[in-house]
Amino acid sequence: MTATDLRAEVEQAVAQAQRSQDAVGKALLAADPSLLVAAAQDFQRAVSTLSECVSRLRQLGPLPVPLQRNLQDIAQAIGLQREACLRRGALADQAVQSVLPAASATPVYGERSGPYGAGQRRSGAFKVLAA
Repeated sequence: MTATDLRAEVEQAVAQAQRSQDAVGKALLAADPSLLVAAAQDFQRAVSTLSECVSRLRQLGPLPVPLQRNLQDIAQAIGLQREACLRRGALADQAVQSVLPAASATPVYGERSGPYGAGQRRSGAFKVLAA
């Protein structure tokens, strides 16, 4: 394979990675987990292909400046998407905490239950048993 063919293959791989990354961004905005999983898997495949192409191109010499810029743009966008995922996860955690608050340290109704059920209650009615 010639250097020109390899550069064309790398450009195609970069374009595919950018399209896949855009699909991940759209899936994040749509908040659809199944769509996000599919887009992320497609993006992983595209990045894997791109990585192989770039490693073969590096064997021929330094990477062209436009390709370096494209790779930096992809890396920066990955960071932004990762941050968006972390923020969405934090929002989801906050929403869950507002609906299901953490267990309080003191029980609200009666004593804490042991491993075999509720604790024993004393009514005070039978304080002394006389025979």
